[in-house]
Amino acid sequence: MTSSDRDYPYDVALSYAGEDRSYADALAKALLHRRLNVFYDKYEMSTMWGRNLYTYLSDIYQDKSHYCVMFLSQHYASKLWTNHEREAAQARAFRENKEYILPVRLDNTTIPGIPQTIAYLSWPPETAETIADAIMAKLNKMPLRIAKTFPAIKTVASTTIFPFEPVKMFQKYEVYLLTLIVRMEQDWQRQHGHIKQVTALATYINWMMDTFTEAFRANSAELHLNTLELLLSRNNLRSIGNYQFTIIRNNIDIKNFTVLCRDVLQSEKANDFLDEAFTVLTRILSCIFNFINAHVVSASERLENQEIWEAVTVNMALIHH
Repeated sequence: MTSSDRDYPYDVALSYAGEDRSYADALAKALLHRRLNVFYDKYEMSTMWGRNLYTYLSDIYQDKSHYCVMFLSQHYASKLWTNHEREAAQARAFRENKEYILPVRLDNTTIPGIPQTIAYLSWPPETAETIADAIMAKLNKMPLRIAKTFPAIKTVASTTIFPFEPVKMFQKYEVYLLTLIVRMEQDWQRQHGHIKQVTALATYINWMMDTFTEAFRANSAELHLNTLELLLSRNNLRSIGNYQFTIIRNNIDIKNFTVLCRDVLQSEKANDFLDEAFTVLTRILSCIFNFINAHVVSASERLENQEIWEAVTVNMALIHH
């Protein structure tokens, strides 16, 4: 199996020195807006916490991404961790004997193992947007062009869903909604069959609630343990037919729900139930998304999140049918 045939967890892994984080941050956001799955350490804090980073990062840069973007600079050349990431990426490039490392030059510093003859992009004159588009082309993906035809956003205030305080913007912690949306969309592409799809949707609900719980804790608060229960009840989404979701600490009991789906599959009403389950679960996801998105400080980011979410849910529906 060639690298182009493999289904990597990440489309792109970013390797950069801490002093150059502003460049990496801008590109990571541009890639997420194009719904690419990007490895960027800022987005992976909870995953990396407690791991042996020497082994973990070697695996990421050698085996877990379709391409590695390196931000080459005087800072990159002098850091131990960037040298480790570079060596892992070079091992992959040597093994496959094809382009894997995509260099972005921030200055003219010579980097060990990166020949001057390798084609690179320079920033400037390139920008995060132009580099992101170039990566899309490398991946043979069309540039994302979301039509601005969605209705005006109806911000969901917390009082319309939960009997809690009105929405307070998170200042200490960014909720990386785009990261979560991209993760869901890429996972959805691998779900075949209606049972796998509806159980995947229930899992995405848990991902969203876990993200929201982490955001509350990072802001020195605790999300009420009945939040998901109240959300479902207030929006008449507590059940699918005669089945009521089992909820444990703001998570749907996936095992219980999966057993039900398999039992229903044996009945004559299987298709009707699974279609209703898809509708209910996507509505729950949208309710949670709107509530989380209302906490994003930047109005422009809220709008971008909403547009991308609308496009993703449309794609989900198309794949479902």
